[in-house]
Amino acid sequence: MRRSWRAPRPFVLESADAVAHQALFRRPGEIDLAVVVAAHGGVLVHGRLDRGEGAMLRTPAGAVLTVDERLEGTPHGLFIAAHEAGHLVLHPDVGLSAWCRVVSGSFFQREIDASDFGSRVLTPGPLVEAWLRAAEATLGAHGLTLHVARAFADVFRVSLPVALLRLVARVEEPLAAVCTREGVVRWWSATNAFPFDLTMRFALGRAAHARTSEALARHVAHGEPELVPAEAWTKHRRARGATLVEHSVRFEGGAPADGALTLLRARAG
Repeated sequence: MRRSWRAPRPFVLESADAVAHQALFRRPGEIDLAVVVAAHGGVLVHGRLDRGEGAMLRTPAGAVLTVDERLEGTPHGLFIAAHEAGHLVLHPDVGLSAWCRVVSGSFFQREIDASDFGSRVLTPGPLVEAWLRAAEATLGAHGLTLHVARAFADVFRVSLPVALLRLVARVEEPLAAVCTREGVVRWWSATNAFPFDLTMRFALGRAAHARTSEALARHVAHGEPELVPAEAWTKHRRARGATLVEHSVRFEGGAPADGALTLLRARAG
């Protein structure tokens, strides 16, 4: 179980689970979004998009979902396709020309819902559980690490952030996954065993920001974990005097180049 900067809406996750179940995917390599799109009256294509990374055109005869051809075959391109499939399944009016002319406060929520749907349909629960069982020895010896999350990402063909968020939701270790940009917290998700919440838009301590900036400047793919004071990440009263094991890497998956992804582990005692 986890808590985070926001919670996906239950009906979105239930819809993604139902779609994955109906598609009868038995292994991560079988997750084919063209099948999902076709089952809902659409076709998935790749083409050059000058604005945006994905688009959907819905007509009375069906729907055409387009993903930028420059992303074809990449985890980010797969996520964009899953995001557009989320619009197809969840939002019957998205893609109509009338929708493009309507100003609605629900637009941003719809984008969030489509992304939550996309992440979920690419990592179906039964397949995640099977992967966790197979990785039980590694998790038992070392716990969830960025290297473990990387292995999950490679198998499911998703970005490291998507992998880490999915895994944090399934383990009971005292962990938090955090995205920062220019030394400021942009999103976070923690297990229930992590001892305190993080704060959105919290500016990291100078030392933490310097470490992140240095790592990004060197384009380090995997830095080494290090021990840091918890107060470098949060001003929560329970952080006083506590320490965390911090492991930061360059953010991936369509995020800004100046972003970092960090896995924090609370230390016992």
